[in-house]
Amino acid sequence: MISQVPNNVTAKSSPSYPAWVTDELLRGYYDTEWGVPVTDEHGLFEALSLEAFQVGLSWRTILARREAFRRAFEGFDPERVASFNEQDVARLLEDEGIIRNERKIRAVISNAKLTLRMRELAAASDSFPAEGILLPLIASSSAPNEAGRTEPPQAEVPRTVRRRGRTLSIEELERMRERTLPDGTRVPGGLPAWLWSFAPNETIAPRTLEDVPTKTEESAVLAKSFKALGGVFLGPVTAYALMCAVGMVDAHLLDSHRRGCSGLFN
Repeated sequence: MISQVPNNVTAKSSPSYPAWVTDELLRGYYDTEWGVPVTDEHGLFEALSLEAFQVGLSWRTILARREAFRRAFEGFDPERVASFNEQDVARLLEDEGIIRNERKIRAVISNAKLTLRMRELAAASDSFPAEGILLPLIASSSAPNEAGRTEPPQAEVPRTVRRRGRTLSIEELERMRERTLPDGTRVPGGLPAWLWSFAPNETIAPRTLEDVPTKTEESAVLAKSFKALGGVFLGPVTAYALMCAVGMVDAHLLDSHRRGCSGLFN
């Protein structure tokens, strides 16, 4: 779900676009979506997936194919994508409407499984301690069962540690708990709350595109933590692009007519 522009945004008299906004497609995206907070699981999983596909390509390339991506990945419903099997991978590799990169396709499927696991943990986090939950939260690869479908997440949340290894920390579990943004917006537990826990208290104030960093300390920690949980295809640069896109950071230039559209920063 794409969030709508907050009512408290005041449009400036003449639109001012950054250099990367080169045509009507990108202008429409910039004017209605980029930097507007996305807090629901569905919307954030889609954003996470599309950012993964964007690695090494332009955002316009991905945006032009977004509807095809949505059809191919069943609306980016995490539960549906998590059940994809080898036949689905083969189907996606034949789909000319999307980016046919097998590593990225498998990354989206894997991250869907992690999304469900995080939702599960967030829902049960009050009933058991973090100790004993082994990392990563999902297997590095999931083999299809006899019917050709990948196994669904297990009902039992904790996994007993049978060997030495890092387990989920209390801090990591706390990041998955439902939270509230400064403007009162509720962020549901699981992937949404976890992602938004990395939002900085203050945003950047760039006058030129050169003032916008490609990565930050927060995005580096986010990427490292995501990998520890079992997530894939999210490095510090991609993580920062995601943070900017979903409104965790206001990366609009100071003279942009869209500056302040998140409604979260003064």
